[in-house]
Amino acid sequence: MAGQHPYQYQYSGGSAQYIQASIVPNPRANFQVQIPRLPQTFSDYGQLCHSEDAGNVPSRVLGPQIQRNHVAVPGPTTVYPQQAQYAQSTPKAPTPQRVVTRPESASQKPAKGSGYEFLLLSLAEEYISAANAKNEALQNLLDEPQHRAEYFQLIASALACLEAVLKKFRLDAVTEANTRLRYASLLLQETENYYDAEEILNKGIALCDQHRLFDLKYNMQHLLIRVMFHNNSRAPLKFLDQIIENVTLLNHTVWIYAFRFLRITLSLKAKGSWESIISHLRTTAEIADRNGDFAVGAAAYSTEALLHLRRSSSAESIEQAQHAIAAARKSQLDPIVGHSPQTTALLHFAEVSCCVHLSDVKGAPASIRKMQAYLDDHIDKPQWSENGVFQIPISPLSATRMSGSGSAGGVVVNNGKGEVALALQWIPKLEIYALGYLLSAVVSAPRNATDARQKCERYLQEASNLLSRNPRHRESLSIFAQQHSMHQELACQVRLELVYALCVRLSWKAASRTLAELEEAMAKLPTPLPNITCAVTYLHGVIVQAKGDLDTALRYYQSPVLALRSTPLPPNSAAEPHLTLSILAALSTICITSDPKHPSHHLFSTSRAQLAPYFPPSTTSSGQQSTDSKTHHNHHHFSPSHPQPIKSLLGTYSFVTAATAPDTTEILPFKFGMNRALNIAKEQNNQQLMSLTLSYIHARFFKGVIADQAMKSAQGCLQLAEKIGDGLWMSVDGGVLAETLELFGKREEAGDARAKAVERAEALEGGLWKVCE
Repeated sequence: MAGQHPYQYQYSGGSAQYIQASIVPNPRANFQVQIPRLPQTFSDYGQLCHSEDAGNVPSRVLGPQIQRNHVAVPGPTTVYPQQAQYAQSTPKAPTPQRVVTRPESASQKPAKGSGYEFLLLSLAEEYISAANAKNEALQNLLDEPQHRAEYFQLIASALACLEAVLKKFRLDAVTEANTRLRYASLLLQETENYYDAEEILNKGIALCDQHRLFDLKYNMQHLLIRVMFHNNSRAPLKFLDQIIENVTLLNHTVWIYAFRFLRITLSLKAKGSWESIISHLRTTAEIADRNGDFAVGAAAYSTEALLHLRRSSSAESIEQAQHAIAAARKSQLDPIVGHSPQTTALLHFAEVSCCVHLSDVKGAPASIRKMQAYLDDHIDKPQWSENGVFQIPISPLSATRMSGSGSAGGVVVNNGKGEVALALQWIPKLEIYALGYLLSAVVSAPRNATDARQKCERYLQEASNLLSRNPRHRESLSIFAQQHSMHQELACQVRLELVYALCVRLSWKAASRTLAELEEAMAKLPTPLPNITCAVTYLHGVIVQAKGDLDTALRYYQSPVLALRSTPLPPNSAAEPHLTLSILAALSTICITSDPKHPSHHLFSTSRAQLAPYFPPSTTSSGQQSTDSKTHHNHHHFSPSHPQPIKSLLGTYSFVTAATAPDTTEILPFKFGMNRALNIAKEQNNQQLMSLTLSYIHARFFKGVIADQAMKSAQGCLQLAEKIGDGLWMSVDGGVLAETLELFGKREEAGDARAKAVERAEALEGGLWKVCE
């Protein structure tokens, strides 16, 4: 588990009756809890349970009272969640009725199999269960120090019991290895005692080597790598490469998958070499295909596709993502993949994302329908867990190559029937369904202005309703806090998309209100989200510009977070969302400052010069088109130093640069820019861009012209503006139609059209009426 946990403490041993453990929560809380020291003898343990200080531990989980001379030893009541083999490999404890006499010498370890160790192991599990039960009220744990103090006290008691078992008892090899694994995993999840966890695991690995307990050894090595990663992000990766090499030589296939997926995860967190990450994914998929583990191969290919799309929207990245999706679909033909619905859902998400990057307005809706049908049919399957853990089934051939110790921990799951699966952590079930709604809304957003049913906003409302629920499941507090943080981030993304949808529908009041809610939600996040922060700044500019406050809008667009880089970005840059918003802000700046009388007119030429490297000219100096006009909008000439922009962004740039060009500009560049913008608008079904483009074409070529084509053009512009419901352009195009009707001598119709245009202008928000005047 990478990253610092929101709530952790430092646990240490000592000789005092109680040992201080400093808790490291978020800055809102700072307190300390007392951890019972380890009893040196069971006589001391009895005194501790009967002392006044014992009240610091909740009585319901203290277990049976232990007398000075006799101890009632209960049988185990729970098994380790991550070490299911306890039930098989550990000898049964004596019954609760049996009374065991305390050893005469407190300095000697009790005899092997005396039964005391099972009491402490049972107590430890009871403490952990009681602590995790408190996680059902997440907000109480995150916001109230008293609840956190109780939680940490229970965890500290469990750690004390496990430490006592390791230090005070002679255990068989399997029991000791499992206890060390459990103890170290608890230290990693709940504390920052990473060096202690390393020491415990190193001793456990040596023990497993001595007794040839390879599965337990691999589990410990898997956990050790994660522990080491907290202190150093490079050394664990080198150590992990050695482990992968050794496991490959021994042909323990399941663990090859486990360690390679761990290598990929840690490399992404450490921002390692991109080529190395893709190489590990492809090697994992190749090994899986050779061994018939098609579910593993499908997971690897789907992950590769998403990583390509995450890295860049360039044509090369999209092509590689499509190849990975095709390979995953081929693996999906095997029925075993159906036993892991999360893998198929991941593949659907990759397909939809690829369509969005390609701006495929025809393929995206079809992909969305397939994704929705699959989620609706499989979301209630028992394979879906609330905590995000899912299992990838392993073929019988690979299962027979297990290392043979008969044990399996939390990484490789063995149900005892010969069925083996690889356990991976993904987003919880609730977030998966919310993500499906979010992707559906993204695909539906361009049509939100003309969609009477407003499907985009309905999808986002459903996602918001899902995310408003407080997830209730038992987990470690650190894992629970991480999932809660991810839950909040996804909720912010849903609100952000809703603001975009409302802006597309020109519902400025609702957009402003939702944007304020988004900022309030972002203030509660533990860490800022740079991309969303950048988007919020841009949307503030859009909303105030729509209300006619151009000066304030210009200040937002010139904000440092929206500034274009002075030096070119490297190819396949990961900063593309920020780059897209910066380009849109620069285009808006050009529109506002295009008038030579504007006080900030100097920004007009500056912004055009900044955008030039991202959109190299596609015409020659003489104004001739450099490529065939029929195919030019599909084959653009972009700078190799920059990622290829999406088509809708290219269409917007073409329109803005042509519309704001001086009237003295040659007619061919203007016609070419408007023609390219119109073609892209038609291809993307972008009604707003089409309306603006046709209005400017009419103003340039048909103003003052008495011809049937001029009348048809004016009527078409008004009809398109009415279709998208844009009050500003309905007013403008209504006035244009009135002027055209006057030229044709239709004064009565012209008067009606002008009166309606004025009425629409007066209904505009803010200062737009003054702008129209």
